[in-house]
Amino acid sequence: MIEPEVAYCDLDGLLEIAENFLSHIVQSVLKNRAPELAVIGRDPAKLEAICPPFPAFTYDDAVALLNAAHKTGALEQPFEYGNDFGSPDETWLSSQFDRPVMVHRYPPT
Repeated sequence: MIEPEVAYCDLDGLLEIAENFLSHIVQSVLKNRAPELAVIGRDPAKLEAICPPFPAFTYDDAVALLNAAHKTGALEQPFEYGNDFGSPDETWLSSQFDRPVMVHRYPPT
């Protein structure tokens, strides 16, 4: 999970920083740690697909996706607006895309 906090740019700038940072880390691992990936059984082809742009949507849109998934039986529990995403929520959201997902505009706590 990457949560950059930079005072000199807007939300789009922060999303771009996070995308570039994560992409750099993944590419570095692919280049420098391929043997270790093989040992743990990680498919490098999936990691090679991790490049910007990443899917990005608001918290409200993520909640709508999660509750729609609950209605179809893909998730056991409905999502309660205002909560943090739990592991099942994050796992389901990320499984819908072939690369990292960026959720922004969380409601104030």
